Amino acid sequence: MANSYSNRYVIKSSFSKVVLASFLLVMASTTMYFANYLINRSQSLKVGASSSGQVDVFFEPAILTASPDALVNLWVTTDRQLGFAAVEVTFDIKVVSLSQEVVIPNSSLKRVIKKSTMAQANQTGKLSIVVAVDPTTVTTAPTGSFALANLKFKSVTTTPNLITNLGITNNSLQLIDSGSTPFTATIKTASMTLNPIVVSSSSTPTINTAPIIKSSWFNLFATKGKPYSAPFDATDRDLNDNLTMVIDGLPSGLSMTGCKTENWSTELGYTCTVSGTPTVSGKFNLSITVTDGKGGTASNKPTFRVY
Repeated sequence: MANSYSNRYVIKSSFSKVVLASFLLVMASTTMYFANYLINRSQSLKVGASSSGQVDVFFEPAILTASPDALVNLWVTTDRQLGFAAVEVTFDIKVVSLSQEVVIPNSSLKRVIKKSTMAQANQTGKLSIVVAVDPTTVTTAPTGSFALANLKFKSVTTTPNLITNLGITNNSLQLIDSGSTPFTATIKTASMTLNPIVVSSSSTPTINTAPIIKSSWFNLFATKGKPYSAPFDATDRDLNDNLTMVIDGLPSGLSMTGCKTENWSTELGYTCTVSGTPTVSGKFNLSITVTDGKGGTASNKPTFRVY
């Protein structure tokens, strides 16, 4: 009886070892296959690599106010598909801190390799973001202009009208296209006014407020030979003002096709549409001017790119 039980135990134990060995063999084969796939994919991408593309990394808006919170997006504008991005955002932890965890909004960059937590960033004043496309979906890598990360900051000082900067560490910046070629990058910082003082006008004469041109970096690129249409916006806190916008320096084929004014109760919204089909490629220095008919003027000189 004991021998029979022992034999069954030996058989069962041997069977378990066979199953375990088979499982480990399958896992090893799968891991090796995946590793070989990544190596082959990387080699196939490098075959088509060419000269570096251009990428702009900036904050939108570039000028913001924290009273006490401020939302800002880390934006990227590329002329090629972005396959990998490593960016380090810097800020002064003595006066400002993150007030929520960083959000990666682009679904194509779903492989988050590294992302500093809110606590880590608020201890060091450095926010690291490293994201990439999945190797199996390289063809869906994003291009053009898009948000790389959504950030929210808050003031941690009571000093009024204090201006601080959001920066990007140049030495830590690494952006690579979907063909494994590094980009040539241009960096733009942002300024933030903390605890702005609001002056009451109840006991003072009415003062005309100048209009404000809203930053529209994501509208500042087009493709030669393809239809383009985008809004350019401005606002004015004086509801009775008559706003006018002039845009000089547009590339051939594009022009302003109409403007409209909207009353948003607390301010005027003014939108002019630029549309057409660009016939030339290159960089164009625009000059945008908005006047309110009462002496108030706003101007902006962004760069428009046609690829």
